[in-house]
Amino acid sequence: MNVLQGTLQGNERGFGFVLTEDGDYYVAPRDLNGAMDGDTVEIGVLESRDPRHPKSAYIRKVLTHANRTLVGTYRRGRRHDSVLPLNRKIPYEVILSDRKKKRLNDNTRVVVEITEYPNTFRGPVGRIQTVLGKATDKGIDVLSVLYALGIRPHFPKSVLEEAETVSNQPMNFEGRLDLRDKLIFTIDGADAKDLDDAVSVEPCEEGFLVGVHIADVSHYVTEKSRLDNVAFKRGTSIYPVDRVVPMLPKALSNHICSLHPHVDRLTLSVLMTVSPDGERLSYSIQPSVIRSVARLTYDQVQRVIDGDKAERAAHPDLTPCIDRLHTLAQTLRQNRFSRGGLDFDLPEPKITLDANGHVLTVEKAVVGTANQLIEEWMLMANQTVAYHLRKSDLPAVYRVHESPDPAKLASAEAVFLALGYPKLRSANSKDLATLLRKTEGTPEEATVHTLLLRSMAKARYSEQPLGHYGLEMEDYCHFTSPIRRYPDLVVHRILKESLRGKLSAERLRTLKDFTVVAAEQASNTELIAVEAERECVRIKLAEYMSHRIGLEFDGTIVGINNQGFFVQLPNTIEGMVRFSDLYDYYHFDETRFCAVGQRSGRILRLGDAVTVTVLSADTETGRIDFGMY
Repeated sequence: MNVLQGTLQGNERGFGFVLTEDGDYYVAPRDLNGAMDGDTVEIGVLESRDPRHPKSAYIRKVLTHANRTLVGTYRRGRRHDSVLPLNRKIPYEVILSDRKKKRLNDNTRVVVEITEYPNTFRGPVGRIQTVLGKATDKGIDVLSVLYALGIRPHFPKSVLEEAETVSNQPMNFEGRLDLRDKLIFTIDGADAKDLDDAVSVEPCEEGFLVGVHIADVSHYVTEKSRLDNVAFKRGTSIYPVDRVVPMLPKALSNHICSLHPHVDRLTLSVLMTVSPDGERLSYSIQPSVIRSVARLTYDQVQRVIDGDKAERAAHPDLTPCIDRLHTLAQTLRQNRFSRGGLDFDLPEPKITLDANGHVLTVEKAVVGTANQLIEEWMLMANQTVAYHLRKSDLPAVYRVHESPDPAKLASAEAVFLALGYPKLRSANSKDLATLLRKTEGTPEEATVHTLLLRSMAKARYSEQPLGHYGLEMEDYCHFTSPIRRYPDLVVHRILKESLRGKLSAERLRTLKDFTVVAAEQASNTELIAVEAERECVRIKLAEYMSHRIGLEFDGTIVGINNQGFFVQLPNTIEGMVRFSDLYDYYHFDETRFCAVGQRSGRILRLGDAVTVTVLSADTETGRIDFGMY
């Protein structure tokens, strides 16, 4: 009785919460019994005497340890050396059992393997597994984040050798649609090396024949090869601030699979007949070979769209194609929103680094209609392929997004009502899209978008065609990025195998079983990749603000809780103003969702413009604190 299982979520101040099916239980530091952040534990329920924590427990035992290794900072000591974990939620130093003759310098970042886990009487014991470098070395901050999340940037030698071998094989065009004489081109970021999609358009009797041509990575990465195994394990390429951690070695991702201009490349093409009003009338999916005529950047295409005479003159053959694709893409975009597709316009930072990896500038990233052009055609290709897979009753890995959690949506709606917006009529995506449009250009736009996004279910991968709520699409999968996403690679394989002939019942069962495993693995690796990218951005933004302590900035209140309120600057950097750092005593009014000053009577609401001072910026945790006077 009163024994539960759950996951421990640690806290920097030493206590923790165990997340169980029965709710979250507070665990005091004295009751942790050696458990660490992320451990699966068994707890005993205690009678709570603290009104702040109505549910309290003690940890009976650790069932599964989450941390086999930790990343931390090496410290010399008189009796023993130790490693202080970068994860502040782990309240122990790791004692090193093997003091080496040649000891490291203080402030060296290392990966330590835990050999003895902590208990009630002592902390953990471990040995150094990998030395990353001095904490001040170029890129060590990002590398530490990657290693802490179990991400290893380098490939095994055997995988690199296999990549070189397959990339040097002669191309075979037999059975492929030859599109090398077509005006096919790529549009990517200026720094992109892995160009896995190209587009084309030409008039036809019913409207336009639009081609989306995707690198045929499956030709080189065969099932159960070393390359396939490493791609499955990684699941996705990761894009931290200062580097790329690719899913596949550069011999493939940056070279033979990348759709560089003026060279032959193997592709899988989705050819769609589209009416002028954006309706897909017919389609075909075929293995192909292309020769891209140009490698364009988003900035170049944006200038063409905006009517820049010099840019349009520089690409006389492609300018009409860009104009047609752009016009049709805007029609597709409007059609999607009219169906109830959601458009979350959350600002993203654009971070520029110097040669030493330090932050030079932070600006709000601008997403133009050139980006939307590619986005819409990739969406349509993904939708077309998913429709084909479902209609053909083929196994697949779908990209699914389910309806919002009613409790989370109700919580967000309470804030919307406090801000003066009408009650949502339903959880239908059309009603949510209407709310998003109403907030456009208002001070509380970022807040509403963020709260609504947090109430959404997380998009994930599934072997079942469950549809995509946010895109308002019944059929959707990922097909357009097989260089950097494993689900796309699986979809390519299934498509190509089915196009070659009827699949046997046994093969269909094998593929169906594998899509279940692949979907779960891809969902898990995606979460890790997103966390890595976000954490790297956080520490770089904190680094930028650490050189601006004491300076004042204008910002907007984008969140409030009982500890303080969050302020976002125009360049997207966000920090917290804690009530404890203010001269007045503020309390959080949950009914009106605002903060009220006891002495001054000042009311702080979401969307209010405020001036803040930078108090601190922690480059290890990414935490930024503001003050206000």
